[in-house]
Amino acid sequence: RRLAGALGIEIDETVWPSLVHAATFGEMKQIAGDLVPESTINLFHDPQRFFNRGTSGAWRDIATDDDIAHYDERVDVLADPGLAAWLHH
Repeated sequence: RRLAGALGIEIDETVWPSLVHAATFGEMKQIAGDLVPESTINLFHDPQRFFNRGTSGAWRDIATDDDIAHYDERVDVLADPGLAAWLHH
């Protein structure tokens, strides 16, 4: 609701429960192939592992140093530094 409000998007209250359900960890993991960034180039060997446990920082257990370097390079290309800082912190 806060994000929609900040973006000026009105949400039909009858649709809200389905949006909340679609945003659950389990639902997103089921359609990981459609949601995972760059899933078409196999950045993540198993797109469902992108939604591995749903805990903050869990990526540290599965990402290699090369994975992290690639991620950092892509963030530098794709995101404004202010946005990247906000997303990461």
